[in-house]
Amino acid sequence: ELTYTARVLSGTEAAQLGLVTRLADDPLAAARELATEIAAKSPHAVRAAKRLYDESWTATTEETLALEAALQLTLVGSPNQLAAVSAGLSNEPPRFVDP
Repeated sequence: ELTYTARVLSGTEAAQLGLVTRLADDPLAAARELATEIAAKSPHAVRAAKRLYDESWTATTEETLALEAALQLTLVGSPNQLAAVSAGLSNEPPRFVDP
C-alpha cells in the first residue's frame, strides 16, 4: 500500500505498522545515543552484522545460515572478541583494534 500510494504517515502510525523500531521525543539525541552505543562495540562485529543483513536480503535460508556461521568463525577468538569479553569481565571500556 505505502509503496504504491506514497502516502505519508506519522511516526506513531509507522510504529503501529511495525515499520520503525522506536519513537523518540528528541530523535537527534536518540540517534546520537544509539550511535555512541554502536561505536562502543567491536568494529568487526558491527561490520559482520551489516554484511549479514546486506547479503541475506535476497539469499536463501541456507545461504544466510552459512554466511552467519562463516562470519561468526572470523569473530570468535579474534582480538576484538577477546577485548569485548575482557571489558565485560573487568567493567573497563573495551580497547578495540580497527586496522
